Amino acid sequence: MNIKRVKSKNIKCLNEIITLEKKIFGDGGVNIWFLQPLSEYQLVYQCLNPSFVAYAILLKDIKTPKKAYLFSFGVSLESQNQGIGKEFLKKLIDELNELGFNHLELTVSPKNKVAIYLYKKTMKLVSSEFIKHCYGEKEDREKLCFEL
Repeated sequence: MNIKRVKSKNIKCLNEIITLEKKIFGDGGVNIWFLQPLSEYQLVYQCLNPSFVAYAILLKDIKTPKKAYLFSFGVSLESQNQGIGKEFLKKLIDELNELGFNHLELTVSPKNKVAIYLYKKTMKLVSSEFIKHCYGEKEDREKLCFEL
């Protein structure tokens, strides 16, 4: 398994991420108008095993420079439940450590028990907070902060 950082000029990779994001998150997925600048000014990664199987979009926290925010993380439906998400997350943690980050924050649907289990099993939980109606009516989220 390899991970690679995707830059804004790689439209083919950006479109692969957008396609997978839409399959996983539907209307909540990013489009090229968001992903292109995110890939230029933030951190966007693809996971290859050997072909594209997962992605991560991370934002630098401007209030806490050593903290990254996991904006989106997805594994293709065909590649789920094979340990790929866990291995990819571990490689991302190594990458973030090399870049000087020491904390990772994210929000996740409380209904997404598989993702919550993955995050808590792979990283050291520092804090959690339930946010009711985070994205509107009945769109609650669990805000989790981890030490890397």
